[in-house]
Amino acid sequence: MSGGAGSSGLNNPRSAPKDAHVMIALLREMGISDYEPRVLDHMLDFTYKYVTNVLEEARAYSSHSKKRNIDIDDVRLAIQLLSEKSFTNPPARDSLLEIARAKNSHPLPMIKSTTGARLPPDRYTLTSTNYRCKTKPKPPPQKIIQTGGQQNMEKSLRRLVSTEQEEQKKRI
Repeated sequence: MSGGAGSSGLNNPRSAPKDAHVMIALLREMGISDYEPRVLDHMLDFTYKYVTNVLEEARAYSSHSKKRNIDIDDVRLAIQLLSEKSFTNPPARDSLLEIARAKNSHPLPMIKSTTGARLPPDRYTLTSTNYRCKTKPKPPPQKIIQTGGQQNMEKSLRRLVSTEQEEQKKRI
């Protein structure tokens, strides 16, 4: 929060419109020294819209009464009717206190022993495992080709046994 006009283009007091200075003075008078920069933009926007609506209503009342110019009575009537339509007063403090007493006279319900976060069954929660480990398929057995007698057959068997032992070690 900044106590000035920040990023709203009102950094330079000379370039700020007169209405912005009035809004800053109004905020200071209310004891507000620290506010967001866009607060002034919103206040100016609200003020411009409100004044425009009041003057349009006053012009309508003036033309209805067949006057050439808008006078103070037209503006007062427009303000009165717009404030009744747009703004509402909060309820009286006494009535709020009475409602609060009536509501607070009822004790709060007892806390159940089964209270807490109720979770659905595990199969419906995101905490359950939703994957399966993929196992490697076993390699097809190697064919033993007998081409050179007993020695070649022994070499092929040794190779086959050693590859199977390596695969078992990998699995562990």
